[in-house]
Amino acid sequence: MSKVKKPGWVTAVSIIAIVLGGFGAMGGMQEAMSPLMIEQQKIQYEEMEREFAPLMEQLSADDDPTAQKFLGYFTKFMDMFKQYLNMPDWYMNWLIISGILSMAINAFYLYAAVLLMQLKPQSIRYLYIALPLSIALGFTRTYFAYAAFEDMASWIMGGTMIAIVIEIILLLIIIKADKAPYRQFEA
Repeated sequence: MSKVKKPGWVTAVSIIAIVLGGFGAMGGMQEAMSPLMIEQQKIQYEEMEREFAPLMEQLSADDDPTAQKFLGYFTKFMDMFKQYLNMPDWYMNWLIISGILSMAINAFYLYAAVLLMQLKPQSIRYLYIALPLSIALGFTRTYFAYAAFEDMASWIMGGTMIAIVIEIILLLIIIKADKAPYRQFEA
């Protein structure tokens, strides 16, 4: 049996998939725990609101256009943060479900990417399963975020939308690439 040289696409796709799968699994864990963290963030938001109230009153009394512009940006930021903290109850439940799904899918995705790097024949089949699952979950998470937050969802789901595009590209690369190194173990 001769040693097959690892093509460049294998290394590139594997590394990118390992990074995305690892971040996806960690993000899923954080997402599943979000309902617990939201309650603590609400308390911190109320404290922050109290601390900034005198500054906001001072800025609103100031006629300086720069102060008014800053006040407008700060108020918009605070409103967006408040909207995030007051998410619908159904979305809190969705975060737990989505987080658990994300951990499972991305753990499998990470495993498949490591096998791809090792030139294991089953890795291609596993990535044909893991990538579409991850893409579908990304679209589903984005859809639910838009249902809960409307325009603010693009800020919340920006990383997910970028990951979807990258995963589609990875899937296309795997579909089109020469898979000869993965047939070295076939009889």
